[in-house]
Amino acid sequence: MREHEHKGIACSQPGLADITDSGKASYAAANPDAEGKGIIILIGMPGAGKSTVGPLLAEGLGLCYVDTDERITSSDGRSPRDIVAEDGVEEFLRIQKEVILSIKPEGCIIATGGGVINSSDLMEYLKDLGRVIYLRQDPDVLEKRFDSGRKLARSDGQALAQLFEERDPLYTKYADYTVYCAGKAPEKIVQEIING
Repeated sequence: MREHEHKGIACSQPGLADITDSGKASYAAANPDAEGKGIIILIGMPGAGKSTVGPLLAEGLGLCYVDTDERITSSDGRSPRDIVAEDGVEEFLRIQKEVILSIKPEGCIIATGGGVINSSDLMEYLKDLGRVIYLRQDPDVLEKRFDSGRKLARSDGQALAQLFEERDPLYTKYADYTVYCAGKAPEKIVQEIING
């Protein structure tokens, strides 16, 4: 097993050593169009697994990892959900844009917040920056994850299923590649991304 640190916590990731040993070569061979960009952007609904898969993928490819929601919280002192609740969606989108534009375009995995898809300007910027991967999770799985206590930044009264219906076509539109995540372990998803 290989040790890996995420959010300051060392944890074992079974199967990651196999991915890491050949990850860079496999990814480069499977994705010749991505050569030189060195950046992978993960998009998808909140709860799809971006913050779980991102650090594993970064380690597997020997790249740095950036979570835009964590950067927003670090720079503003509030979570995305709190910003939306206190100052509204427009203020959150402004802060999100500022944070994303501040990321240095060098070899890294970027896990975006689910709402980044609502900004066509940011999505075009991200597509120019690197390879966009849509982690598509079944709405039923997302619903269970939010029923277990996870909070979601969304408009008052908006159902998760409605949010998924609005965003799914946009995620698909901007994605260079879609990974169907239902029933797959994070390591399997990482391997699928690496193999392209």
